Amino acid sequence: MVTYNHFTVPRWMAGRGGWRAEDAPGRFADYAARVTQHFGDLLSWVCTLNEPNLVAMMRSTGVLAMGTGDRSPATEPVEEGPAGVGGYDPARYRMGIVAADLDQMARSHRLAGEAIWSANGGIRVGWTLGLVDLQSAEGGEERWLEASRLAQTDWLAVSADDDFVGVQTYSRTRIGADGQPPVPAGTATMQTGWGVYPEALGHTVRLAAEHAGVPVLVTENGMATDDDGARHAYTRAALEGLAE
Repeated sequence: MVTYNHFTVPRWMAGRGGWRAEDAPGRFADYAARVTQHFGDLLSWVCTLNEPNLVAMMRSTGVLAMGTGDRSPATEPVEEGPAGVGGYDPARYRMGIVAADLDQMARSHRLAGEAIWSANGGIRVGWTLGLVDLQSAEGGEERWLEASRLAQTDWLAVSADDDFVGVQTYSRTRIGADGQPPVPAGTATMQTGWGVYPEALGHTVRLAAEHAGVPVLVTENGMATDDDGARHAYTRAALEGLAE
C-alpha cells in the first residue's frame, strides 16, 4: 500500500501556502498521476492522504497539534534560500502541521483518485482517517456531537465514492462541557499518556462502516508500551471487539 502523507508537502507547494493554496488539489493530482505512471504496475491499494482530518480532530476536541496555526497562504512569492524547509528561507517559512478544510482536502483526494484510476483502473483507492473513539462525558453531549461530525462523519461521507476507507485508532477521547476531562484515576495508560482502551477498534470500524458504506481496512492500531504482555492483552481485546 502506498500513502501520500498530507504532512509531507513538496517544496513547490509549501511556499505557495501548502494545502490551502487554490491550485494545491490540481498539483497533487499531477503528482499522483506521475507516481502511478511510474509504479502503477506494482500497486493494488493506494491511500491518497494519510489522516487529512487530523487537524479538524485536534481543533474540534480542544487540542491543537504542535506547530499548527491559522496562517494564511503566502501572498507573495517565497524566495529559495540555502536552508529551511524545501530550501525556503526559514525566516519566511515556518514548519508546522498544516491542512486545509474538508472541501479542499476532499477535492485533493478526489482529483488524485481520478488521476490514479485513469493511469490504472485496477488500483483500489481510498484515504486513511484518524478515528479516535470519541465519547461524551457528563455535560459534553453537544460538543461531542459537533466534534463527531466535524472531525469524523463528514470525512467518512467522502469515502462513500471510494474503494475502501482506512481506519486508524488507538484509544478513546472523552468530551465534556469544558473540553477533555483527564483520564480516569486508576486507568492504565500507554507511553503516549492515552488510556488503554482496545474497544476503540471495534467502535471506530463500526462507525466507518455505517457512514462510509465501503470496505474498511484497519491501517493503524495498537499501543505504545515496552510490556509485551500488555500489548498481547490489548491486541487480543481489540480483535475480539473487531470480531463482534
